[in-house]
Parts: sequence; C-alpha cells; structure tokens
Amino acid sequence: MACAMKLKFDKDWGDSNLLISIAAILDPRNKMKSIEFCFSYIYHPLDVANEHIVAVRKSLYDIYDEYVTAHTLSTIKKTTQGDERDGGNQYGAGKCRVSGRSKFDIFISSVDSIDYIKSELDV
Repeated sequence: MACAMKLKFDKDWGDSNLLISIAAILDPRNKMKSIEFCFSYIYHPLDVANEHIVAVRKSLYDIYDEYVTAHTLSTIKKTTQGDERDGGNQYGAGKCRVSGRSKFDIFISSVDSIDYIKSELDV
C-alpha cells in the first residue's frame, strides 16, 4: 500500500518539486547543496538523482538567463528613449545632454561579450 501511495505522491508532486527546489536554492540558508543532499535521499539510484539535479540546475539557469535578457533589453530601451527625447541634439534648450563618454559606455554595455567566470546567480 505504501508503494502505491508513493507512486501517486510522486505523480502529483513530481512537477512541483521543480518549483520547490528553485525556491529552496534561492533561500540563502540552503542553496544548491541542499538540493543535491535531498535528492540523493529522495531518488534512487544515484543516476536518477543526478538527472533531477541537472534538470533543476538547467531550469534555474534558464530563468536567470531570461531575467538577464529582460533586464538588458529594458536598460537599452530606457537608454534609447533618452536619446530620442534628446532628439539627437546634445545642446537642446532645457534638454539633457548626452556626453560622448556616456554614449561610449552604452555602446560597450550593449556589445560587450566578455563571459564572466561566475554569474550573479553562481555567486
């Protein structure tokens, strides 16, 4: 009877494990090590546990990458809206002046392709 109940439990809560796992990882007290620890007890054999750990890690990075993309796009959009407000004129009356340095900084942030060793998520 216990095995039948466990099968039903796993079926009902299998997808929710991903959400709960990500929430646990984002809790500063737990992080990814708690998932690795718990999954080694929940899933047998160890190969199955590792598959679930990889799936959770991949989902977490997918969510993080989506956030970074959305943040980058919103930053670029705000920047270009500022240039449009300015009308391309650096010295418009009562309008903000966009310096050459700030334009260069915007350019560098939009084309900079240096991969950092650790992302903010990894830290």
